[in-house]
Amino acid sequence: MNLNDALARPMADIFNTTPSNWSFTAAPSTYLYATNLPLPPPAANLIVPKSTHNAKYWARVTKGMDFTGVDRVDSAV
Repeated sequence: MNLNDALARPMADIFNTTPSNWSFTAAPSTYLYATNLPLPPPAANLIVPKSTHNAKYWARVTKGMDFTGVDRVDSAV
């Protein structure tokens, strides 16, 4: 942590457990709409980008990586 953290305004208000006037709705990455995953309907004007690599590429470059837990993948690789 640094001086920016020390001088920042406390965020305690957003962690209030009583009803509040804000909400959050997660939205999947637009890239996921090019897959067969069960996703919520896309927005009418959604432009789905094309991936620069296919599934075979990702299978090859991630072969041997440990996805059994958070942060087990070597980020340098």
